Amino acid sequence: MGRLVFIALLGACRFGFDAVPAPQGSDGAVSPPDAMELLACTNPPRFTTNAATATAMVATATSTGFDVFTTDSTGNLAGFAYSFSGSELVANASGTIIDTNANGSLGTAVNGDTVLLSSMVGLPTATGTTLYAFGNALKENGSPSARAGELAATNPIVADPTGSGFALFTMAATGDVVANHVAPDGSDADAPVAVVQPSVKASNVTVTPVTGGYVVAYSSAQSSPRQVALELVDNSFNTVVAPVSVDNAQYDEYSPVIAAVGNTYLVVWHAKDVTDDDDVWFELRDSTLKALTVPTKIATFSNTAVAASDGTNFWVVWENYSPSTVLAGAQITPAGVTTPLTVTGSGGTPKKWAMVARGSQPVLVWSESGGSGPDLYLDPMCN
Repeated sequence: MGRLVFIALLGACRFGFDAVPAPQGSDGAVSPPDAMELLACTNPPRFTTNAATATAMVATATSTGFDVFTTDSTGNLAGFAYSFSGSELVANASGTIIDTNANGSLGTAVNGDTVLLSSMVGLPTATGTTLYAFGNALKENGSPSARAGELAATNPIVADPTGSGFALFTMAATGDVVANHVAPDGSDADAPVAVVQPSVKASNVTVTPVTGGYVVAYSSAQSSPRQVALELVDNSFNTVVAPVSVDNAQYDEYSPVIAAVGNTYLVVWHAKDVTDDDDVWFELRDSTLKALTVPTKIATFSNTAVAASDGTNFWVVWENYSPSTVLAGAQITPAGVTTPLTVTGSGGTPKKWAMVARGSQPVLVWSESGGSGPDLYLDPMCN
């Protein structure tokens, strides 16, 4: 039943997969009544969605549960909302059509009780980006903010750590990656600032908030082979650390993702190899983007990783496509020690996946096509 299991040797230890994990720093005592609910480690909740027809999926953790958004090939933008009722997760909205003409590139983030969703629009060619703001159970917060000519980055929205709004990263027509703050209703709070220059030829842009600003990662085609690079900007998007490559690439590198444990940052990407297959790599960096480890290959025949942290360790899941298509992953400590994970479904093929952190619990949200039973899993990362 779709659960994550350590495949390292565990000896005689039992990790309590049948219990809700205690909060960070807890001695195992019962949590106070107002503590954030966590998913139990056994029998992760499953729900029925549109996995077979979805072309894109994003997810975010909310104060009450989880929101999931999808698009399909006809341009339908749909939302699914799940909240805790006691210790059980229930559906509050299931396949609500939010809009049409969606192009398939989505991003979402949460700040307080506000969820912000970005969707590129225009079929078959994207012409702009629309922002949608929601409260609990996908209750709309004002009118959508349509932005002609602005194309969202790969993972374009993060919460503004200094306030109630968000930071939005988009690709300008000039080739710059620009950023600006937006209010909780999706309207602009300030003017765009260029954070990545056109000469970098950036793609697969992703961002994560860190102390004092944001780490931006992307695949750069400025030279060949293309390299994954990082840069650090402050809360006003001024450059703090200029772009640095994570690896002296022998082959093209793609799709970086970032997670943070305190002042230790994990970056994960996939790279082509000599046979033109894909390998997943990771590296750890400090708050100045100085390397703490060497680039480390963690999986072969694998790509499209997602990552999050529980405040103590990192959790990473990727697609392994040989000899069959499955999801696999690892727990990675801030010292770079890895423990493999498997992801178990019902016999179908993984379609879309995302990793979100709710409180101290990262959760793998993933959909399965061709399996048995409900097609959406919310799998907690349990140690």
